[in-house]
Amino acid sequence: MNQLLPIVRKNFYRYYFLSALIIGIFYVFLLPPFHSPDEPNHFYRIYQITEGHFFPEMNPAKDSLGGGIAKSLITVSAPFLPAIFQKDVKIPADTIIRYLFYPLNKKDTTFYGFINTARYPPTAYLPQIATVAILKIFNTPPIVMLYTARIAALLFWLCALFITLKLTPVFKELIAVLALAPTCAAISSSVSADVVSNGLLFIQMGLFLKWKFSEEPVARREKIIFMLLALVTTVNKLCYFPLILLIALVNKEKMGGARRKYIFIGGLLTACLALIAVWGKLMRPFIYPFGDVHRTPYFNMRPGIDVNPDLQIQFILARPFSFLWRFWVDSLDSYTHGYGYIGNCGWDVGVPSGVAIAAILFLTALSVFQRKYFTFWESVWLALVAHSMNMLLLFLMHLNWDGVGETMINYYHGKYYIPIYPLFFFAIPGLANALGLKKSFAWAFDYRIILLYALAINIDMMILIVQRFYR
Repeated sequence: MNQLLPIVRKNFYRYYFLSALIIGIFYVFLLPPFHSPDEPNHFYRIYQITEGHFFPEMNPAKDSLGGGIAKSLITVSAPFLPAIFQKDVKIPADTIIRYLFYPLNKKDTTFYGFINTARYPPTAYLPQIATVAILKIFNTPPIVMLYTARIAALLFWLCALFITLKLTPVFKELIAVLALAPTCAAISSSVSADVVSNGLLFIQMGLFLKWKFSEEPVARREKIIFMLLALVTTVNKLCYFPLILLIALVNKEKMGGARRKYIFIGGLLTACLALIAVWGKLMRPFIYPFGDVHRTPYFNMRPGIDVNPDLQIQFILARPFSFLWRFWVDSLDSYTHGYGYIGNCGWDVGVPSGVAIAAILFLTALSVFQRKYFTFWESVWLALVAHSMNMLLLFLMHLNWDGVGETMINYYHGKYYIPIYPLFFFAIPGLANALGLKKSFAWAFDYRIILLYALAINIDMMILIVQRFYR
Protein backbone atom coordinates (compact mmCIF):
# COMPACT_ATOMS: atom_id res chain seq x y z
CA MET A 1 0.00 0.00 0.00
CA ASN A 2 2.80 2.44 0.90
CA GLN A 3 4.41 1.87 -2.51
CA LEU A 4 1.20 2.95 -4.21
CA LEU A 5 0.75 6.18 -2.26
CA PRO A 6 2.97 8.41 -4.46
CA ILE A 7 1.03 7.26 -7.53
CA VAL A 8 -2.26 7.92 -5.75
CA ARG A 9 -1.07 11.39 -4.76
CA LYS A 10 0.14 12.19 -8.28
CA ASN A 11 -3.16 11.18 -9.84
CA PHE A 12 -5.13 12.85 -7.09
CA TYR A 13 -3.64 16.31 -7.63
CA ARG A 14 -3.63 15.90 -11.40
CA TYR A 15 -7.42 15.75 -11.39
CA TYR A 16 -8.19 17.55 -8.14
CA PHE A 17 -7.55 21.14 -9.19
CA LEU A 18 -9.28 20.62 -12.53
CA SER A 19 -12.32 19.28 -10.66
CA ALA A 20 -12.17 22.14 -8.14
CA LEU A 21 -11.98 24.73 -10.92
CA ILE A 22 -14.91 23.21 -12.81
CA ILE A 23 -17.03 22.96 -9.66
CA GLY A 24 -16.17 26.56 -8.75
CA ILE A 25 -17.03 27.88 -12.20
CA PHE A 26 -20.40 26.15 -12.00
CA TYR A 27 -21.12 27.91 -8.69
CA VAL A 28 -19.96 31.24 -10.15
CA PHE A 29 -22.61 31.15 -12.84
CA LEU A 30 -25.26 28.85 -11.35
CA LEU A 31 -25.85 30.78 -8.15
CA PRO A 32 -27.90 33.85 -9.16
CA PRO A 33 -26.28 37.27 -8.91
CA PHE A 34 -26.13 38.62 -5.34
CA HIS A 35 -27.29 35.32 -3.83
CA SER A 36 -24.21 34.30 -1.92
CA PRO A 37 -24.68 35.36 1.75
CA ASP A 38 -24.54 39.18 2.02
CA GLU A 39 -23.17 39.38 -1.52
CA PRO A 40 -24.96 42.62 -2.45
CA ASN A 41 -23.38 44.41 0.51
CA HIS A 42 -19.97 42.86 -0.14
CA PHE A 43 -20.16 44.05 -3.74
CA TYR A 44 -21.15 47.56 -2.69
CA ARG A 45 -18.26 47.70 -0.20
CA ILE A 46 -15.81 46.54 -2.87
CA TYR A 47 -17.06 49.22 -5.24
CA GLN A 48 -16.81 51.87 -2.50
CA ILE A 49 -13.18 50.92 -1.83
CA THR A 50 -12.34 51.24 -5.53
CA GLU A 51 -13.64 54.80 -5.24
CA GLY A 52 -10.87 55.47 -2.72
CA HIS A 53 -12.97 55.20 0.45
CA PHE A 54 -11.06 52.80 2.68
CA PHE A 55 -13.28 53.67 5.64
CA PRO A 56 -17.10 53.56 5.70
CA GLU A 57 -19.17 56.69 5.32
CA MET A 58 -21.97 57.90 7.57
CA ASN A 59 -25.31 59.36 6.51
CA PRO A 60 -26.51 61.24 9.64
CA ALA A 61 -29.94 61.91 8.15
CA LYS A 62 -30.64 58.18 7.98
CA ASP A 63 -28.42 56.99 10.86
CA SER A 64 -26.95 54.72 8.23
CA LEU A 65 -23.44 53.39 7.65
CA GLY A 66 -22.36 52.57 4.12
CA GLY A 67 -21.10 54.68 1.28
CA GLY A 68 -21.65 56.41 -2.01
CA ILE A 69 -21.95 53.99 -4.91
CA ALA A 70 -23.24 54.08 -8.48
CA LYS A 71 -27.04 53.88 -8.64
CA SER A 72 -26.74 51.33 -11.42
CA LEU A 73 -25.39 48.79 -8.90
CA ILE A 74 -28.56 49.11 -6.87
CA THR A 75 -30.71 48.97 -9.99
CA VAL A 76 -29.25 45.68 -11.21
CA SER A 77 -29.38 44.04 -7.78
CA ALA A 78 -33.00 44.97 -7.03
CA PRO A 79 -34.67 42.28 -9.23
CA PHE A 80 -32.73 39.52 -7.50
CA LEU A 81 -33.21 40.50 -3.86
CA PRO A 82 -36.81 39.28 -3.34
CA ALA A 83 -35.74 35.68 -3.95
CA ILE A 84 -33.13 35.76 -1.18
CA PHE A 85 -35.48 35.02 1.71
CA GLN A 86 -38.71 34.14 -0.09
CA LYS A 87 -38.54 30.52 -1.15
CA ASP A 88 -41.53 30.79 -3.43
CA VAL A 89 -39.90 33.53 -5.52
CA LYS A 90 -38.03 32.27 -8.58
CA ILE A 91 -35.65 34.03 -10.95
CA PRO A 92 -36.59 33.76 -14.63
CA ALA A 93 -33.60 33.19 -16.88
CA ASP A 94 -34.51 36.23 -18.95
CA THR A 95 -34.10 38.43 -15.85
CA ILE A 96 -30.40 37.63 -15.73
CA ILE A 97 -30.07 38.12 -19.47
CA ARG A 98 -31.95 41.44 -19.33
CA TYR A 99 -29.72 42.91 -16.62
CA LEU A 100 -26.47 41.24 -17.64
CA PHE A 101 -25.39 44.17 -19.79
CA TYR A 102 -27.19 46.94 -17.93
CA PRO A 103 -24.68 49.80 -18.21
CA LEU A 104 -22.57 51.16 -15.39
CA ASN A 105 -23.02 54.88 -14.78
CA LYS A 106 -20.16 55.93 -12.52
CA LYS A 107 -21.25 59.57 -12.34
CA ASP A 108 -24.79 58.95 -11.10
CA THR A 109 -24.21 58.01 -7.45
CA THR A 110 -26.17 57.80 -4.23
CA PHE A 111 -25.59 56.88 -0.61
CA TYR A 112 -26.53 53.32 0.29
CA GLY A 113 -26.37 51.63 3.69
CA PHE A 114 -24.51 48.34 4.04
CA ILE A 115 -23.57 48.36 7.70
CA ASN A 116 -22.69 44.67 8.01
CA THR A 117 -19.86 44.96 5.45
CA ALA A 118 -18.97 48.66 5.77
CA ARG A 119 -16.28 47.99 8.37
CA TYR A 120 -14.32 45.44 6.32
CA PRO A 121 -10.81 46.70 5.45
CA PRO A 122 -9.51 46.61 1.87
CA THR A 123 -7.35 43.60 2.75
CA ALA A 124 -10.51 41.49 2.97
CA TYR A 125 -11.20 41.92 -0.75
CA LEU A 126 -7.81 42.04 -2.49
CA PRO A 127 -8.58 40.08 -5.71
CA GLN A 128 -12.11 41.46 -5.98
CA ILE A 129 -10.95 45.08 -5.57
CA ALA A 130 -8.25 44.67 -8.22
CA THR A 131 -10.76 43.12 -10.62
CA VAL A 132 -13.49 45.73 -10.11
CA ALA A 133 -10.99 48.62 -10.28
CA ILE A 134 -9.75 47.43 -13.67
CA LEU A 135 -13.23 46.72 -15.05
CA LYS A 136 -14.47 50.16 -13.98
CA ILE A 137 -11.96 51.73 -16.35
CA PHE A 138 -13.80 50.09 -19.24
CA ASN A 139 -17.29 50.87 -17.87
CA THR A 140 -18.03 47.16 -17.56
CA PRO A 141 -21.69 46.39 -16.75
CA PRO A 142 -22.15 45.70 -13.00
CA ILE A 143 -23.31 42.09 -13.29
CA VAL A 144 -20.47 41.23 -15.67
CA MET A 145 -18.24 42.90 -13.10
CA LEU A 146 -19.78 40.72 -10.36
CA TYR A 147 -19.25 37.48 -12.27
CA THR A 148 -15.66 38.41 -13.12
CA ALA A 149 -14.92 39.32 -9.50
CA ARG A 150 -16.36 35.94 -8.47
CA ILE A 151 -13.92 34.23 -10.84
CA ALA A 152 -11.02 36.28 -9.46
CA ALA A 153 -11.97 35.27 -5.92
CA LEU A 154 -12.19 31.61 -6.97
CA LEU A 155 -8.72 31.73 -8.54
CA PHE A 156 -7.33 33.35 -5.39
CA TRP A 157 -8.85 30.57 -3.27
CA LEU A 158 -7.43 27.84 -5.54
CA CYS A 159 -3.97 29.45 -5.40
CA ALA A 160 -4.17 29.63 -1.59
CA LEU A 161 -5.26 25.99 -1.50
CA PHE A 162 -2.40 24.98 -3.80
CA ILE A 163 0.10 26.73 -1.51
CA THR A 164 -1.44 25.04 1.54
CA LEU A 165 -1.22 21.58 0.01
CA LYS A 166 2.33 22.29 -1.15
CA LEU A 167 3.38 23.32 2.35
CA THR A 168 1.83 20.60 4.48
CA PRO A 169 3.43 17.15 4.62
CA VAL A 170 0.28 15.62 6.19
CA PHE A 171 -3.51 15.63 5.82
CA LYS A 172 -3.21 16.61 2.13
CA GLU A 173 -6.17 14.59 0.83
CA LEU A 174 -8.23 15.52 3.88
CA ILE A 175 -7.64 19.26 3.40
CA ALA A 176 -8.34 18.94 -0.30
CA VAL A 177 -11.66 17.19 0.17
CA LEU A 178 -12.72 19.60 2.95
CA ALA A 179 -12.16 22.45 0.50
CA LEU A 180 -14.59 20.82 -1.94
CA ALA A 181 -17.49 20.68 0.51
CA PRO A 182 -20.36 22.59 -1.18
CA THR A 183 -20.41 25.32 1.49
CA CYS A 184 -16.71 26.02 1.01
CA ALA A 185 -16.76 25.66 -2.78
CA ALA A 186 -19.77 27.97 -3.13
CA ILE A 187 -18.56 30.76 -0.82
CA SER A 188 -15.13 30.60 -2.49
CA SER A 189 -16.85 31.31 -5.80
CA SER A 190 -18.38 34.57 -4.58
CA VAL A 191 -17.20 38.11 -3.80
CA SER A 192 -17.52 37.51 -0.05
CA ALA A 193 -14.82 38.77 2.32
CA ASP A 194 -14.57 35.17 3.57
CA VAL A 195 -12.66 34.09 0.44
CA VAL A 196 -9.47 36.00 1.19
CA SER A 197 -9.62 35.37 4.94
CA ASN A 198 -10.21 31.64 4.52
CA GLY A 199 -7.45 31.34 1.93
CA LEU A 200 -4.90 33.04 4.16
CA LEU A 201 -6.02 31.02 7.20
CA PHE A 202 -5.53 27.79 5.25
CA ILE A 203 -1.99 28.89 4.35
CA GLN A 204 -1.37 29.49 8.06
CA MET A 205 -2.58 25.95 8.75
CA GLY A 206 -0.25 24.66 6.04
CA LEU A 207 2.72 26.42 7.63
CA PHE A 208 1.82 25.09 11.07
CA LEU A 209 1.53 21.50 9.80
CA LYS A 210 4.87 21.85 8.01
CA TRP A 211 6.55 23.13 11.18
CA LYS A 212 4.98 20.36 13.23
CA PHE A 213 5.63 17.33 11.02
CA SER A 214 8.64 18.12 8.84
CA GLU A 215 12.18 17.53 10.09
CA GLU A 216 13.42 20.96 9.02
CA PRO A 217 13.86 23.84 11.48
CA VAL A 218 11.44 26.73 11.07
CA ALA A 219 12.93 29.29 8.69
CA ARG A 220 12.94 32.94 9.71
CA ARG A 221 11.18 34.00 6.52
CA GLU A 222 8.37 31.52 7.26
CA LYS A 223 7.93 33.07 10.70
CA ILE A 224 7.65 36.50 9.07
CA ILE A 225 5.13 35.19 6.53
CA PHE A 226 3.07 33.57 9.29
CA MET A 227 3.15 36.80 11.28
CA LEU A 228 1.99 38.90 8.31
CA LEU A 229 -0.78 36.42 7.50
CA ALA A 230 -1.93 36.43 11.14
CA LEU A 231 -2.08 40.23 11.22
CA VAL A 232 -4.04 40.44 7.97
CA THR A 233 -6.52 37.72 8.91
CA THR A 234 -6.96 39.29 12.36
CA VAL A 235 -7.99 42.66 10.98
CA ASN A 236 -10.17 40.91 8.36
CA LYS A 237 -11.88 38.42 10.70
CA LEU A 238 -10.64 38.87 14.24
CA CYS A 239 -12.56 35.87 15.58
CA TYR A 240 -10.01 33.52 14.00
CA PHE A 241 -6.81 34.92 15.53
CA PRO A 242 -6.63 32.14 18.22
CA LEU A 243 -5.31 29.97 15.37
CA ILE A 244 -1.93 31.38 16.47
CA LEU A 245 -2.12 29.13 19.55
CA LEU A 246 -1.49 26.08 17.35
CA ILE A 247 2.19 27.03 17.32
CA ALA A 248 2.37 25.81 20.92
CA LEU A 249 2.42 22.28 19.45
CA VAL A 250 5.55 22.89 17.37
CA ASN A 251 8.72 21.35 18.75
CA LYS A 252 10.74 24.03 20.55
CA GLU A 253 14.03 22.95 18.93
CA LYS A 254 12.56 23.69 15.50
CA MET A 255 11.67 27.19 16.69
CA GLY A 256 15.20 27.88 17.96
CA GLY A 257 14.54 26.92 21.57
CA ALA A 258 11.75 27.34 24.10
CA ARG A 259 12.55 31.01 24.73
CA ARG A 260 12.31 31.98 21.05
CA LYS A 261 9.22 29.87 20.59
CA TYR A 262 7.23 31.54 23.35
CA ILE A 263 8.55 34.99 22.50
CA PHE A 264 7.24 34.44 18.97
CA ILE A 265 3.83 33.26 20.21
CA GLY A 266 3.54 35.97 22.83
CA GLY A 267 4.74 38.70 20.50
CA LEU A 268 2.33 37.63 17.78
CA LEU A 269 -0.61 37.47 20.19
CA THR A 270 0.31 40.91 21.53
CA ALA A 271 0.58 42.34 18.01
CA CYS A 272 -2.80 40.89 17.02
CA LEU A 273 -4.51 42.15 20.17
CA ALA A 274 -2.95 45.59 19.66
CA LEU A 275 -4.20 45.58 16.07
CA ILE A 276 -7.69 44.66 17.26
CA ALA A 277 -7.58 47.56 19.73
CA VAL A 278 -6.37 50.02 17.08
CA TRP A 279 -8.95 48.90 14.52
CA GLY A 280 -11.68 49.07 17.15
CA LYS A 281 -10.66 52.62 18.02
CA LEU A 282 -10.69 53.61 14.35
CA MET A 283 -14.14 52.08 13.87
CA ARG A 284 -15.73 53.42 17.05
CA PRO A 285 -16.63 56.82 15.53
CA PHE A 286 -18.60 54.92 12.89
CA ILE A 287 -20.38 52.73 15.45
CA TYR A 288 -21.26 55.72 17.65
CA PRO A 289 -20.96 58.68 15.26
CA PHE A 290 -22.81 61.07 17.57
CA GLY A 291 -20.74 60.31 20.68
CA ASP A 292 -23.78 58.77 22.38
CA VAL A 293 -23.74 55.05 23.22
CA HIS A 294 -27.53 55.05 23.01
CA ARG A 295 -27.52 56.16 19.38
CA THR A 296 -25.89 53.93 16.81
CA PRO A 297 -26.54 52.96 13.17
CA TYR A 298 -26.38 49.35 14.34
CA PHE A 299 -30.13 49.37 14.83
CA ASN A 300 -30.21 49.02 11.03
CA MET A 301 -28.59 45.58 11.34
CA ARG A 302 -31.98 44.11 12.22
CA PRO A 303 -34.82 46.62 11.91
CA GLY A 304 -36.94 46.70 15.02
CA ILE A 305 -34.22 45.03 17.13
CA ASP A 306 -32.11 47.06 19.56
CA VAL A 307 -28.61 46.08 18.42
CA ASN A 308 -25.97 47.98 20.38
CA PRO A 309 -22.52 46.49 21.21
CA ASP A 310 -21.79 48.75 24.20
CA LEU A 311 -25.18 48.26 25.81
CA GLN A 312 -24.92 44.53 25.17
CA ILE A 313 -21.62 44.45 27.06
CA GLN A 314 -23.17 46.39 29.93
CA PHE A 315 -26.04 43.89 30.02
CA ILE A 316 -23.56 40.98 30.14
CA LEU A 317 -21.43 42.54 32.89
CA ALA A 318 -24.54 43.03 35.03
CA ARG A 319 -25.16 39.25 35.07
CA PRO A 320 -21.78 37.59 34.24
CA PHE A 321 -22.40 34.13 35.68
CA SER A 322 -25.75 33.54 34.01
CA PHE A 323 -24.29 34.80 30.74
CA LEU A 324 -21.21 32.58 30.92
CA TRP A 325 -23.32 29.49 31.57
CA ARG A 326 -25.71 30.30 28.74
CA PHE A 327 -22.81 31.18 26.45
CA TRP A 328 -21.11 27.85 27.12
CA VAL A 329 -24.32 25.90 26.46
CA ASP A 330 -25.00 27.84 23.26
CA SER A 331 -21.43 27.36 22.05
CA LEU A 332 -21.84 23.60 22.37
CA ASP A 333 -25.30 23.73 20.82
CA SER A 334 -23.87 25.52 17.78
CA TYR A 335 -22.28 22.26 16.66
CA THR A 336 -25.73 20.79 16.09
CA HIS A 337 -25.71 23.00 12.99
CA GLY A 338 -22.45 21.41 11.87
CA TYR A 339 -24.07 19.87 8.80
CA GLY A 340 -24.27 23.41 7.42
CA TYR A 341 -20.48 23.34 7.18
CA ILE A 342 -20.88 20.67 4.53
CA GLY A 343 -23.89 21.69 2.50
CA ASN A 344 -25.12 25.29 2.80
CA CYS A 345 -25.30 27.48 -0.28
CA GLY A 346 -26.81 30.93 -0.46
CA TRP A 347 -29.01 31.60 2.56
CA ASP A 348 -31.54 28.80 2.44
CA VAL A 349 -30.28 26.11 0.06
CA GLY A 350 -28.86 23.08 1.81
CA VAL A 351 -28.37 19.42 1.07
CA PRO A 352 -30.66 17.14 3.10
CA SER A 353 -29.36 16.56 6.62
CA GLY A 354 -28.99 12.85 5.88
CA VAL A 355 -26.61 13.61 2.99
CA ALA A 356 -24.63 16.04 5.17
CA ILE A 357 -24.35 13.50 7.99
CA ALA A 358 -23.18 10.83 5.53
CA ALA A 359 -20.56 13.30 4.25
CA ILE A 360 -19.38 14.03 7.80
CA LEU A 361 -19.06 10.28 8.46
CA PHE A 362 -17.07 9.92 5.23
CA LEU A 363 -14.73 12.74 6.26
CA THR A 364 -14.41 11.27 9.76
CA ALA A 365 -13.39 7.91 8.30
CA LEU A 366 -10.88 9.66 6.06
CA SER A 367 -9.51 11.45 9.14
CA VAL A 368 -9.24 8.35 11.33
CA PHE A 369 -6.88 6.55 8.98
CA GLN A 370 -4.37 9.35 8.39
CA ARG A 371 -0.82 7.96 8.46
CA LYS A 372 0.66 10.75 10.60
CA TYR A 373 -1.30 12.35 13.37
CA PHE A 374 -1.19 14.28 16.62
CA THR A 375 -0.95 12.66 20.03
CA PHE A 376 -3.98 12.49 22.29
CA TRP A 377 -3.16 15.65 24.24
CA GLU A 378 -2.14 17.49 21.10
CA SER A 379 -5.50 16.53 19.64
CA VAL A 380 -7.22 17.90 22.73
CA TRP A 381 -5.33 21.18 22.24
CA LEU A 382 -6.44 21.33 18.59
CA ALA A 383 -10.05 20.88 19.66
CA LEU A 384 -9.71 23.58 22.33
CA VAL A 385 -8.22 26.06 19.86
CA ALA A 386 -11.03 25.31 17.40
CA HIS A 387 -13.64 25.77 20.12
CA SER A 388 -12.05 29.04 21.26
CA MET A 389 -12.41 30.33 17.70
CA ASN A 390 -16.02 29.21 17.70
CA MET A 391 -16.74 30.91 21.04
CA LEU A 392 -15.13 34.17 19.91
CA LEU A 393 -17.15 34.03 16.69
CA LEU A 394 -20.40 33.55 18.62
CA PHE A 395 -19.53 36.28 21.12
CA LEU A 396 -18.84 38.83 18.38
CA MET A 397 -22.05 37.88 16.63
CA HIS A 398 -23.89 38.31 19.92
CA LEU A 399 -22.51 41.83 20.31
CA ASN A 400 -23.06 42.94 16.73
CA TRP A 401 -26.19 41.08 15.69
CA ASP A 402 -28.38 40.13 18.67
CA GLY A 403 -30.60 42.65 20.37
CA VAL A 404 -29.58 43.89 23.82
CA GLY A 405 -30.64 41.27 26.37
CA GLU A 406 -31.59 38.70 23.72
CA THR A 407 -30.33 35.15 23.88
CA MET A 408 -27.90 34.16 21.17
CA ILE A 409 -29.20 33.56 17.70
CA ASN A 410 -29.79 29.88 17.07
CA TYR A 411 -28.69 29.72 13.45
CA TYR A 412 -25.12 29.87 12.24
CA HIS A 413 -24.25 29.74 8.56
CA GLY A 414 -21.84 26.97 7.70
CA LYS A 415 -19.42 29.39 6.02
CA TYR A 416 -18.27 30.64 9.43
CA TYR A 417 -16.83 27.21 10.24
CA ILE A 418 -14.64 26.76 7.15
CA PRO A 419 -11.44 27.69 9.09
CA ILE A 420 -12.65 25.97 12.30
CA TYR A 421 -13.79 22.46 11.43
CA PRO A 422 -10.49 21.35 9.81
CA LEU A 423 -8.89 21.53 13.26
CA PHE A 424 -11.45 19.07 14.61
CA PHE A 425 -10.77 16.71 11.70
CA PHE A 426 -7.02 17.03 12.36
CA ALA A 427 -7.70 15.99 15.97
CA ILE A 428 -9.75 12.90 15.11
CA PRO A 429 -6.92 10.41 14.32
CA GLY A 430 -5.13 11.08 17.61
CA LEU A 431 -8.33 10.74 19.60
CA ALA A 432 -9.29 7.61 17.65
CA ASN A 433 -5.90 6.05 18.34
CA ALA A 434 -6.27 6.73 22.07
CA LEU A 435 -9.64 4.96 21.98
CA GLY A 436 -8.19 1.98 20.12
CA LEU A 437 -10.13 2.69 16.92
CA LYS A 438 -7.16 3.39 14.66
CA LYS A 439 -5.57 0.52 12.76
CA SER A 440 -1.86 -0.07 13.03
CA PHE A 441 -1.27 -0.17 9.28
CA ALA A 442 -1.08 2.73 6.87
CA TRP A 443 -4.23 3.29 4.86
CA ALA A 444 -5.56 5.88 2.44
CA PHE A 445 -8.72 6.28 0.43
CA ASP A 446 -8.35 5.76 -3.28
CA TYR A 447 -8.28 9.19 -4.90
CA ARG A 448 -11.11 8.23 -7.25
CA ILE A 449 -13.42 7.60 -4.30
CA ILE A 450 -12.58 11.01 -2.86
CA LEU A 451 -13.20 12.82 -6.14
CA LEU A 452 -16.40 10.83 -6.71
CA TYR A 453 -17.66 11.89 -3.27
CA ALA A 454 -16.84 15.55 -3.93
CA LEU A 455 -18.45 15.53 -7.36
CA ALA A 456 -21.56 13.70 -6.13
CA ILE A 457 -22.32 16.04 -3.22
CA ASN A 458 -21.67 19.15 -5.34
CA ILE A 459 -23.85 17.90 -8.17
CA ASP A 460 -26.59 17.31 -5.59
CA MET A 461 -26.17 20.90 -4.38
CA MET A 462 -26.29 22.29 -7.92
CA ILE A 463 -29.53 20.44 -8.62
CA LEU A 464 -30.98 21.97 -5.45
CA ILE A 465 -29.87 25.45 -6.59
CA VAL A 466 -31.64 25.00 -9.92
CA GLN A 467 -34.81 23.80 -8.18
CA ARG A 468 -34.68 26.65 -5.68
CA PHE A 469 -34.03 29.62 -7.94
CA TYR A 470 -34.95 28.86 -11.54
CA ARG A 471 -38.04 28.04 -13.47
